[in-house]
Amino acid sequence: MKKRIRQYIGLLSAVLAYYAVHEGAHLLYALSTGGFRQINFMGIGMQIGIYEGRMSDTGIALLLSEWLARSFFGVLLVINCVTFLKVVLPKYKEAFAEQ
Repeated sequence: MKKRIRQYIGLLSAVLAYYAVHEGAHLLYALSTGGFRQINFMGIGMQIGIYEGRMSDTGIALLLSEWLARSFFGVLLVINCVTFLKVVLPKYKEAFAEQ
């Protein structure tokens, strides 16, 4: 398989994983509080429809699960960046250094 095709497949799978995690958190919370109405498909995206009257008292809790997920993946990204800068990058510099 060509490199460019693998890159596009990787990008597409990352977008689908993001939708599954992001909208999945909204869906699970809406189902647990009884506020779920429908799933709206719009263009290339989707949105979880809710009954606003049932969610008005607990709407901020929707943000909590998303905040926790974003914070967790943000910490993972920082760890990945530090690991890359300290371990991988010096090896690249060494391998491509002019002799």
